[in-house]
Amino acid sequence: MLLLFIPLFSVSQQQSIKVMHYNLLNYGNVTSYCTNQNNNIQDKDNALKEIINYTNPDIFTVNEVGSSNFAQERILSNILNTNNRNYYAMGNIVNASGGTIDNMLYFDTRMFGLADQDVISTSIRDIDIYKLYFKAQELSTNQDTAFLTCFVTHLKAGSSSSDQQLRASMTASMMSYIENNMTPGSFLFLGDLNLKTSTEQAYQNVINYNNTAYRFYDPIASPGSWNNSSSFADIHTQSTHYTSNGCASGGGLDDRFDFILISGDIQNQTDHFSYQNNSYSALGNDGLHFNDAINYNGNSSVPSNVLNALYTMSDHLPVMLTLIVDQQLNTKYIVNQDNVIIQNPVKNNIQVKLKFAQLQSANIYSMMGQLVVTKSNQPSGFLKMNVTHLSKGIYILELITDSNQTIRKKIYIH
Repeated sequence: MLLLFIPLFSVSQQQSIKVMHYNLLNYGNVTSYCTNQNNNIQDKDNALKEIINYTNPDIFTVNEVGSSNFAQERILSNILNTNNRNYYAMGNIVNASGGTIDNMLYFDTRMFGLADQDVISTSIRDIDIYKLYFKAQELSTNQDTAFLTCFVTHLKAGSSSSDQQLRASMTASMMSYIENNMTPGSFLFLGDLNLKTSTEQAYQNVINYNNTAYRFYDPIASPGSWNNSSSFADIHTQSTHYTSNGCASGGGLDDRFDFILISGDIQNQTDHFSYQNNSYSALGNDGLHFNDAINYNGNSSVPSNVLNALYTMSDHLPVMLTLIVDQQLNTKYIVNQDNVIIQNPVKNNIQVKLKFAQLQSANIYSMMGQLVVTKSNQPSGFLKMNVTHLSKGIYILELITDSNQTIRKKIYIH
């Protein structure tokens, strides 16, 4: 049972959050093909600094960073916390699967804190789970906050049937973990997914999951066969190079390998975070470099120094989007049980108590906006509503106070 603190606010203040995901191409990891000569870490540092100075992400997730503390922490100290920045932090270093490259999440501590972290170990690579809490204006006074959970992974590369099966196994493990351990909420799925088509099972496991409450959504809604198709030229993320240097892949932009997918709660604006329309992009992709290097014959989508940095840094482009969060919010996770409380998830009855106001009426709506329960004249701010006749699923609870203030909250009936 979760207890909810529901403060009453009359003013809404929104904050934008910039999210970026990037495959760093063996950053700090020397291999037989990515060497100190063709993948020099100092050159990569300088390039990534240019990109970070330009983008200033609030949340920055990465693939293909060396699993050593040296590589993970070097990004923090040599790149992020430079140029008068001293506010970035990182998640805990975990490498449960024992690979030579790993994932990581970095975040702006002025805006977020790390609430929790977990990992799903697979036979290929980790799926890292980072739960961030938002440092809302109310945090210091009434402990009210909101949570954003980021699932960061790098799926198996390759086109063989066994490669596809391994990718499908990884996403199936993630979705099973989410449903068995978490209630629906504001989730992001970020990573180099190595997908060539939206029909692949690994992708379908995520966007067509059998429990609709846990599905992820593509913010740009672009299904199809992405590989080597000019129809998707403006969303391709790999490869930035036309000719391979031995480390970076060649062939020019012709694959959409890198993704940020959003949960239904972000898509439908039913939790604290929402997606800002038209904010999704592959940085440095102007849509005019299909099967070409990104810097061939001009590219004005970013400044020239950033374009050259993108070419130098990796054979992938970073993907970005913007989220909107309400600075004044109510939370489902709470916090102070002595204040206003509500039971959630709900089984038979909804019970709500408002300490600083009285309830005038309450309504329950389906996710399609249909009014399914209503109740009026609640004495002493206490509410009890029987919901045994409602089907299992997600609903919106609307509370109207005696001062005509409206509070809306997502509830789970199970």
